[in-house]
Amino acid sequence: GSAVGLLGYVLTKGKRPSVRSILIFSACVACGGVLGFSMLPRENLVALLPTVLLPTTVIVFAATLLVSLAVVNELRRRETARKNYIYKMVIDSLPDCLNVKDTDGRFIVANPATAELMKAGSAEALIGKTDFDFYPADVAQRFREDDEAALRRGTSLVIEQQLAYRDGPKTALSTLKSPVRDETGRIVGIITHNRNVTETMQLEMALADSERRMTAALTNMADGLVMFDKDLNLVFCNDQYREMFPLTADLRTPGTPAASILYASIARGELINIPTDNVTEWVKTAQENLSRPGTVQFPLFDGRWIESRTRPAADGTCFVVCSDITQGKQSEQALRDLNMRLAELAETDGLTGLLNRRAFDAVLG
Repeated sequence: GSAVGLLGYVLTKGKRPSVRSILIFSACVACGGVLGFSMLPRENLVALLPTVLLPTTVIVFAATLLVSLAVVNELRRRETARKNYIYKMVIDSLPDCLNVKDTDGRFIVANPATAELMKAGSAEALIGKTDFDFYPADVAQRFREDDEAALRRGTSLVIEQQLAYRDGPKTALSTLKSPVRDETGRIVGIITHNRNVTETMQLEMALADSERRMTAALTNMADGLVMFDKDLNLVFCNDQYREMFPLTADLRTPGTPAASILYASIARGELINIPTDNVTEWVKTAQENLSRPGTVQFPLFDGRWIESRTRPAADGTCFVVCSDITQGKQSEQALRDLNMRLAELAETDGLTGLLNRRAFDAVLG
């Protein structure tokens, strides 16, 4: 019997014994006990068979079977208990709220995070209670309506909930509600998972507000602004930038390479004074200028002058601010014309129009 038990242990080590293997093991143990009687004389063996051997074999088989089943059940119980303990530890350690209610809204299971959210003393204090025992009536009623909506739907439901205490700020929750069904498929409760997304929503609102302010600033600024990525593809530009270049405004959109814009500007006559025999080299140089800080002034087909100021970023992107400096250029030209006129008047006689002594001294000097 010991040998059979040891062999059974070796064969089933690390495995869960099945009912079939238990029956075989019990039969082997029972038969093993009979082997000892095989040493007796035949006439004695025949005499003992109906009165001792058969009853003993049946008793050993039944006892082994019952003990084996009991051991297997105990092992299963311990394994189930261990798994339940692990599940409980996982649920209790979750920072998010996780709970189960019956169809009447009473808590069946809840983790500590749920108790903290509801300002209950402990998770155990929630069992058998409802939302009305912890929340203001209006909040509890909304939560109950959400539960009933998920129960009627019969499938999982993700909703946004707002929780406001009388003595505190509002809390934003992202909530998953999923019906619980028994073995017959009947809905017997609802699982609720709450995640506090207050900080996330506040950050999203702050980001949206910042984007609105930035958009307003870019829209109302007088200069044109354009951003290129590290591959010199246009990422962003404001309306003022497109309006500065009317002949290629259709190309100045996100995703367009800077080289395509430059070639089109030359081909359409928007950029002037570009050497026609060296366009490729000029475009290459213009692209290289986008990778380093600098200021460039250039004329356009309609007489306007543009000043572009390039500011590269550490990640390879670059920002270019374009300003219309036509008025300044015109003022500079007017000033140069005036200086030339004054110089001319200083060296010419006002009555005769002939060069005066000052012009004569300048030539001799």
